[in-house]
Amino acid sequence: MINGGWVCALHVRTAGQGGAALGSDEEETVYLAYVVIDVVTNQVLGEQEYAVRPTITPSEELQTGQPLDVVVQQFDEFVRSLQVDLHSPLFRLVTDGQPPLRQCLHPEACSKELDLPSYYARFHDLRKEFVRAYTLRAINPRAQPAQPPPDHPTCLPDMLNYLRITPYAGENVYAAEIKDMTSIILRIIADGFRLELPETIDLVLETGICSKDDEIDGNCIVRVRGIPCQSSDQDIANVFRGLNVAKGGVARCLTPQGRRSGEALVRFVSQEHRDMALKRHKHRRFL
Repeated sequence: MINGGWVCALHVRTAGQGGAALGSDEEETVYLAYVVIDVVTNQVLGEQEYAVRPTITPSEELQTGQPLDVVVQQFDEFVRSLQVDLHSPLFRLVTDGQPPLRQCLHPEACSKELDLPSYYARFHDLRKEFVRAYTLRAINPRAQPAQPPPDHPTCLPDMLNYLRITPYAGENVYAAEIKDMTSIILRIIADGFRLELPETIDLVLETGICSKDDEIDGNCIVRVRGIPCQSSDQDIANVFRGLNVAKGGVARCLTPQGRRSGEALVRFVSQEHRDMALKRHKHRRFL
């Protein structure tokens, strides 16, 4: 729950697809935008945009900016200049949906062997917070009657239209999404709501053994093929970095002779995470 401190809107663009498919093609990040908001005063403290230069598949068109690790460090320094404690539990990122962190930044950092600061492993999903807040208002008998929000907003315009907020129409087209995200966050706080649905990204697989009494949801499982025999359970979980694998959620398949078959079953904490795993294009040959 955020009842004080700071939130930071984060917008990510890659060299590939956007929208619902953001990150599914595993293209590199080319643009990051941040807006830091003081929750107590409901004021913007600072905002930054960064062009990010791809390093795995360099492009002549995308040679501006700095590599991802340099940009992450530059943002750290910027936030510290605002006298904001980045490592406080009261500092949280806010993203438009799950993909910016789960499908983009964390998989890319893993592939480049970069360690993201710890605050990138905790965030709030703006769409979920929006639905929670305005559903509560709609069912509150003491509040003014209001239409319930859309159950599953699929884009920023869905939320802007409900809140009757005019979309950003300035000259900086790259900043439109982060500006609109900021408007929505400021409205949620101004309407008296708090961000109460924190999400975490597990970086280390929690080991354990499933009991025969545990209920296993088959909709949370994928079968992975083509695994090198020497791979550890953590190596397999790293294929899905950004998504949370359930405790003891990697089960190696064996041949009739008791040898590793090169296949495994991976169980995620929810169907939402499993569905994101299936969207990652480069890994479809393994699934």
